[in-house]
Amino acid sequence: MKRRLCLVVTLFARAHARPHASATMQSSILRTPAISLLRRLALPVGVGLLVGLIMAVLDLTLFRSGLPDSMLQMIHDQTITQRLGRFLPMAALDEIIFRLVLVSAAVWILRKFCPADVAWKISIAAIALAYIPLHPAYVQSLGALTPLVVAREIIEHIGAGIVWGILFWKRGLAASMAGHMSAHVPIQLGWALLV
Repeated sequence: MKRRLCLVVTLFARAHARPHASATMQSSILRTPAISLLRRLALPVGVGLLVGLIMAVLDLTLFRSGLPDSMLQMIHDQTITQRLGRFLPMAALDEIIFRLVLVSAAVWILRKFCPADVAWKISIAAIALAYIPLHPAYVQSLGALTPLVVAREIIEHIGAGIVWGILFWKRGLAASMAGHMSAHVPIQLGWALLV
């Protein structure tokens, strides 16, 4: 009897709540996993698009004369969709390797010696600096390491690595992946203007 009464009360409450959904009920709908994920990734995607736009503008202006021939050849030989199909998975993999594995390991080690904030900052900067030396094939593809090429790598790759590291620290792996991957959209659109 008690069970039936609870069921009736529950059904009655639901029947009357639906036509006049309360703010609590509406906000619980907005907390569904898909909506929540989209809300959490909006900022990282925006940051990524901004970083990519800055990189594209720098490549089209300041660094244009220093872009490696191998990059220009790739831009000429591949469509934007082919390049995105190449770079997006690589960006996701970079975030797993460099942020999830290497930054996390560095933070774990440094936490034994310094406060958490300091450990995160040192780890993010160190792994961003290590990014280029850990890609020897890419460094070889750059050709002669002129001051312009070195400046481009520092500003674009190390700078972006720090941004992705901060996103990882403050918002998690999905955020750093979303930021890094979304940056490639304006970069590839900008590169299309180089040909």
